[in-house]
Amino acid sequence: MDSLALASGGETMASLLETPLSEAGSFDILSLISTASPGAVNFFTETVLKQLDRFESVEARIAVTGESVGGRSSFIDAIRNVPDNEAGACPAGGSVTEPTNYKFPSTNALQIWDLPAIGSPDFSAAEYLDHVAFHRFDAFLILSSDRFTENELLLAKAIQKRQKNVYLVRMESASDPLLPGGEQREASPNDGLKEQLPKVFLVTSWRPGSLGFEELLLDLAQDLSELKKRAFLFAVPCVTSKIEQAKKELMMNEIWKVAARPILVNMMPIPVLSDMCGMTQLVATLTSYRKAFGLDEDSRGRWAKRVGRKPEEFSSAVTSTFGLAVCVSAVKKQIAKAAQSGRILATLLNVVPVVGQMGSATLSYRHTLSMLEAAVGEMAQDSERLLQKVLPLK
Repeated sequence: MDSLALASGGETMASLLETPLSEAGSFDILSLISTASPGAVNFFTETVLKQLDRFESVEARIAVTGESVGGRSSFIDAIRNVPDNEAGACPAGGSVTEPTNYKFPSTNALQIWDLPAIGSPDFSAAEYLDHVAFHRFDAFLILSSDRFTENELLLAKAIQKRQKNVYLVRMESASDPLLPGGEQREASPNDGLKEQLPKVFLVTSWRPGSLGFEELLLDLAQDLSELKKRAFLFAVPCVTSKIEQAKKELMMNEIWKVAARPILVNMMPIPVLSDMCGMTQLVATLTSYRKAFGLDEDSRGRWAKRVGRKPEEFSSAVTSTFGLAVCVSAVKKQIAKAAQSGRILATLLNVVPVVGQMGSATLSYRHTLSMLEAAVGEMAQDSERLLQKVLPLK
């Protein structure tokens, strides 16, 4: 970074790497590239491409444990939006003897691990953490259907001591009194907790839109690294408007890099991205956004099963072009629409510009970015309408 900052145009390009869309629109990337030193351009290009590639390789692992197994399977299924009795659902009632991974239906980037119960009389937090290989997990959720036990609190302290994130989750059963608006009781879920212990979240797995569930998901995401935060938020279902908005914000802050990718790849010493590969990348990105918003048929089908409705009842909520489907022809059409000029249509349909054609490259970048911005905004609106149908406000 120091060498980049010293290079011509380096400071501006370095700051652009962390720039959100609201500010990135004011930058002329092609002008920066044309005036910056070769070293600055290479660093900028390699950094952006590595960031985009790491979206596909990152993995976040969340562990679920506790003394009781009651409500654990329901919670694991709720956070993955997997209906009961569906293939891949967490078996109810039993305790695993070894850490068990339950995959998310739409991604491998986030994993939820069910850990063995901690109810033995001679429990040792240190031995338990060593047994489950605690170092491989990014965060721990300690679930309890009642007051947190001494063993659970000892485990929470041991996890904190080892500098891992830990969250205490009080599971509310369907037989418990409903909490108005999903809010916590006036009394603490566990009066015996001390200030230095983690925050307690009151969660109802059969009501994932509750305040406690939302707070837990947002706090978990915020405490993860940026890449793992993205993996986490893209995987969990849009159970509240705040979750949906958090996903939208992440997408809006990264789409300028997605739009710039074809240009940057072709500035490498050996260009490796063909026109069709550039289009394929756009299709893959939009497909991942569609799944993250829960607009694909599989996600809607899982919601229908969970709430006892028919999938077709949710069809009217999804109206945007990419909410309905993502394909090459739709991407080309929407880029052309963003351009609003038949004069440059031929240039735009060749998504990857030739190095040296700065004017065409700039147009391609700007209109691709405009297309992506509109697509994310429209899919977010679809997601909000779908949420109101799946979990209507009472």
